[in-house]
Amino acid sequence: MLQGIDMHVRLGHKHDKKSVDSSIIFEYGNKKSISTSLRLKNKSKALTSITASLSLAYPGKEIVISNDLTENNKNDFTHEISIQTAKNIRSAMRTNLRRPSRTEYEVSTDIQVVGMKRVSLAGQLNIDPKNFLAQLEKGNERYVVRYVTQYTENEGLIFNGELQYPSRRITAEIEGRKKNPVYNGRIDIKWNADKNEKDRLQLNAKTMYEGMENIESSISLTYPTNTLTLNLKHVGGKKYVSHFDMKWDTSKVIVLDTTFGIKEAKNSKQVKGTLKMSSPFRGFRSVAIDSTTQVDSSRYTTNMNINWKPIRRISATVTMKKPIRWDALDASIIVKSPLKGYQRSSLEISHDVGKKMASKAKLSWNKNNVQFSLDGTDKSSSRSTDILGRVSIKSTINSIKSVTLSFGHKSSGQKFQNNLKLRHNNDVYSYEGEMMNALRGLRLNTNGRFIVTVPQNRYESSWTHKNTESDVGSNMNIKWGQNSLEIGLNGAQDLSWPRGTLSSSFIIRSTFETIKNVEININHEHRKGMISSALNVNRNGIVMSRFENSYSRDNNVAKTSHILQANNKEISLKSTTQYGTYPLTTDIDLQWSPNEKIQVVGSLDKTPDDLINGYWKFSSSFTDDKMLSLTQNMDGEDTLSTATIQYHPDRAISMKSRYKWDNTKKIYFTLNTPYQSLRVLQTEIEFTGNSQAFRSIGSLEVQPSLRKISISSHWSTIRGVSGNVRIDTQFPQLPYVQGNIESKIKGENRHSSISVEYLPRKILTVETVGRLEPYDIEGLIKITTPFSEMPYTAANFRHQGGLNRFQTHGDYECPTSGKYEFDVAFSNQNNKEGSIVVKLPSRDNISARFSHSGDLSNFQSHCELSHEVGRLYQADIKFVNAKRKEGTFTLKSPFADNIIGLFRHSGDLNNFQSHTEFQFARKRKYEADVLFSNNKKLEGSVVLKQPDYDDIKAAVSHRGRVTNFRSHAEITFKKGETFEGDLVLNADRNINSKLTISTPLNGYKNLKHLSSIKVHGRVSTAVLISPMEDETLKAI
Repeated sequence: MLQGIDMHVRLGHKHDKKSVDSSIIFEYGNKKSISTSLRLKNKSKALTSITASLSLAYPGKEIVISNDLTENNKNDFTHEISIQTAKNIRSAMRTNLRRPSRTEYEVSTDIQVVGMKRVSLAGQLNIDPKNFLAQLEKGNERYVVRYVTQYTENEGLIFNGELQYPSRRITAEIEGRKKNPVYNGRIDIKWNADKNEKDRLQLNAKTMYEGMENIESSISLTYPTNTLTLNLKHVGGKKYVSHFDMKWDTSKVIVLDTTFGIKEAKNSKQVKGTLKMSSPFRGFRSVAIDSTTQVDSSRYTTNMNINWKPIRRISATVTMKKPIRWDALDASIIVKSPLKGYQRSSLEISHDVGKKMASKAKLSWNKNNVQFSLDGTDKSSSRSTDILGRVSIKSTINSIKSVTLSFGHKSSGQKFQNNLKLRHNNDVYSYEGEMMNALRGLRLNTNGRFIVTVPQNRYESSWTHKNTESDVGSNMNIKWGQNSLEIGLNGAQDLSWPRGTLSSSFIIRSTFETIKNVEININHEHRKGMISSALNVNRNGIVMSRFENSYSRDNNVAKTSHILQANNKEISLKSTTQYGTYPLTTDIDLQWSPNEKIQVVGSLDKTPDDLINGYWKFSSSFTDDKMLSLTQNMDGEDTLSTATIQYHPDRAISMKSRYKWDNTKKIYFTLNTPYQSLRVLQTEIEFTGNSQAFRSIGSLEVQPSLRKISISSHWSTIRGVSGNVRIDTQFPQLPYVQGNIESKIKGENRHSSISVEYLPRKILTVETVGRLEPYDIEGLIKITTPFSEMPYTAANFRHQGGLNRFQTHGDYECPTSGKYEFDVAFSNQNNKEGSIVVKLPSRDNISARFSHSGDLSNFQSHCELSHEVGRLYQADIKFVNAKRKEGTFTLKSPFADNIIGLFRHSGDLNNFQSHTEFQFARKRKYEADVLFSNNKKLEGSVVLKQPDYDDIKAAVSHRGRVTNFRSHAEITFKKGETFEGDLVLNADRNINSKLTISTPLNGYKNLKHLSSIKVHGRVSTAVLISPMEDETLKAI
């Protein structure tokens, strides 16, 4: 025990299946203590009742946290949590949760915190999608979200919604009805319903839709500051007439009327359309647009007029000759407008492509015009190319009064010629060029020239180039005015290994002072034992820069030289090295001025008995010399080595070692430095034995900071494994540390143990017992500690059997938490079966099992899961794939009604019956039946049954062939309301058809359509019988 310190720790723990009681008390000083405790009690019987408390006490203070959960009934829970920090000072929160029905929830919370006002919260929630309610009350404040929906075929859709919070209540009413062919809708939203009825938005809409031939609609939108109305009417037939108007305020109206129609004659067709608009906007009070397109045998003609304001008109006429082809096009456009400068505008285009190409275009506006023409000729043959062309522009615009561009191109194998001339008013721009080109393999011989002329200057350039595999020569000249530029490149190479040469020169001559006469020369030569390279840059005969490299090797002596000269400064790096025989020597010199240099000199020698001696010296003009020396000699059977680093005239670091390498291996090492924190470092190592069994000892001492530390170890793999490592120190707090390992076969099992003694008699131990066989695996691990809180912990595992049938057991035990177990079993014999059981302390067992029999065409499967007594989940699947295919699925749980699904199917694609059921709650069953037959007569029916609506039935039948058949179809959505249709067709000789449609809708009870077409003759008769008018219409 440490002097002057008195401490005690007391631990207490007790638990069973219904309760846990744990405490820790830490005592120190004169009757002072810190304690904490945890108490948990499960008083549940038929209903849940759990209490828990956590306390913390220290001098002058005690804090207690309590938690209670009570199940009043299956749909009523109460939860309370409190914290007490002193006597009569307590804060608490109490919550009650009720579920009156499957879709309703009620919750209330009472919060009382010391130093704050009491807060009460209450809420309601109804998740029924037809009658949704979410409500929260906080004192006198109320928050509500509510909506109610209702849908019937007669009344349509009705939606009422409400959003309420302390400062506002918002309501919304939405209705939608359909009574063929009229649709009605209404929206009414009030965003301050309790305070101001005028804060609202109302939308009313009514639409009649009888197809694209008859549409009529009106919309009215009212909000606090205005009312907007929209009306639309459309009537179709041979002529389409539409009307639209929009009104806001009291006098602002937009009216839009349109017409569209097509009139056909024997050899022509006329398409005509109009649009008229009136509005309150300035400049668009009255707008009228009409368009007419006339198509005859020779041309297309379109006229369009746009009128706005008095005497304001834009008219356009477009004419195109037929047929329209891109290689022969003739078209014109004429536009008349009131715009100043553009009272009359026109565009004429003609284009013809044959052996020659000729295109013309003329654009005119008032007294101005621009005329464009393009001509081209191709005189090329299979051996040569010869193309000529001309583009011209003439106009009344001074800047482009006359523009002509002519061009030409000729080529014949190795010779190419091009010319281009542009004449702009009185200025001429031209280009002439030619080039000769010859290529044989990698040999290229080319030359050429070009001349460019502009009104104030002339540019001329020429070039020549020739190369072979071993040499190259190129030259280029450029002249403009009094200036000139010449660039030349010449080179030769004969490169191979191990001998080769390379030389090249690059020359620039010009009238500019900076590059008046520049020459760059490169030379290279290499052969066995020698490499030489040089680069020179001269200007006006003066050397600007120089770079030389050389390397030579002869008679085991290698020499290198690198010289760089630039801006009148020279840097040189030279080296001489002797190799091949001892002693090895090297001398390296780096110099960048007469008084600034660095030199490295070294020597390494090796004696006949493989002892090494040597030195390395570093000298420079800006620091003291540095030297490293190494010597080795023999002292009896020991090898002595000494190394010294001299980095200052009176400062050095020395290292001495002695080693012996026979049956007993020994190493001694000493390091001496001038540093106060590391004067001497000594270490020694001794080793005896081999890889199967050995012993070793060692020590380490650093003066003056670390006392001597000793390490010893032994290891053996003979008849098992055993080993030990021990470290001894001179510290009284940690005199030694040691670890042991042992592993042996005892009987059929291997027993192993590892122990660590980190303080005297403070030992941690890990023990294992195991067996590993193909069908029998067993293992045990146990950990023993010196800690009273956890003196031991153990785990066990065993597996028996193969992949088709096995059993597995495992458990884990700890004094503080109890014992945990699991068992797994599996069998894949005739039937597949399996189970898992997990046992936990203070809780019910968790178990799961499954079984499966059969194959993919006929099987049964069952699985179940249980985690509490009386809480069982089950699932069953059955499937039969015979002439009659059947399947069932059942899911059972303790919290909801069973979910059941099944199907039956018999027959093939030409004749089958199918039935499907799905049930997820009591009396909530959905069914579907499908019947189909395609023997002599095609018949089919579908029946859908659901708990909330009438049955939906549909049937269809068809008999006959494509030219003579009888078809019937019907569908019922509601009892007594059936839609039926019959179609009869006979087209063997004459075409006769009869269509009958019956519906429950007023005005459409019985519709008939009869028609007949005679094959010989041009008479067709159509008869339509309407039960509302009882008239017969005939058309011939």
